[in-house]
Amino acid sequence: HMNVVFEIHDPTLNSKFLEYMEQCDIEQIKNHPSAGGMRVTLYNMIPESYVPTLTEAMEAFLLENS
Repeated sequence: HMNVVFEIHDPTLNSKFLEYMEQCDIEQIKNHPSAGGMRVTLYNMIPESYVPTLTEAMEAFLLENS
C-alpha cells in the first residue's frame, strides 16, 4: 500500500522516463530495492495532490512515447 512498483515495457525508455518525471518535479522513483523497476512511494508525508500530478505526467509521457 505504500509503494507502487512498475516497469517500463521498453527498457530503452527508462532514462527518458526518469528525466521526464524529474521535469515534472517527481523524483526518487527509480529502482525498487527488492523488486527492481520503478517505485512510487506514497507515505503519509506525500500530499494527496501528488497522485494526480504523477498520473497526469505518466499519461503525458505515454502519449508522447507510444
